[in-house]
Amino acid sequence: MSEPSTRSPQPDVVIAAPGLADDEHAISAFRPDRRRFFSVQAFWTAMQLAILLFVGQFLASGMDFVVLIGVVLAAQIFRAFLSYRRVFSTIWYLTDRRLIGPRGRSILLLEILQLSPFLGDVHITRNDGKRLRISHLADPISAIEQIEAARHARAEVAT
Repeated sequence: MSEPSTRSPQPDVVIAAPGLADDEHAISAFRPDRRRFFSVQAFWTAMQLAILLFVGQFLASGMDFVVLIGVVLAAQIFRAFLSYRRVFSTIWYLTDRRLIGPRGRSILLLEILQLSPFLGDVHITRNDGKRLRISHLADPISAIEQIEAARHARAEVAT
């Protein structure tokens, strides 16, 4: 069974989003960015190494210290390897009514309470307090602006 395709506001661009209603239109698709993914991985690795260097001055000596650094680097590389496939299989779709996330999860635009960027992610807080995250975007500010514009347009239609 093929996924329905809808036209985006940009001419000649078709966004195929799963589970759209007949009168629902896809506006944008948010995909993870490889450069952002690896820069965030490098940031957290550097933070852990900085903490290790500080704590290691007091607790470790000689080869113990080198082994600790090697363990942290190996753990971070392993973590990046494991999360790479999961992160890059995740696509969020913005429609004129809702955000459609992985595994069919969706959020109505009018249920969104707050959007905030952090390290390339967009953190979404719903009215009921639940939080979701769109991870590793190349331009999270642009994504927030698109979601806010769609949310305001939906609020005008709903009133």
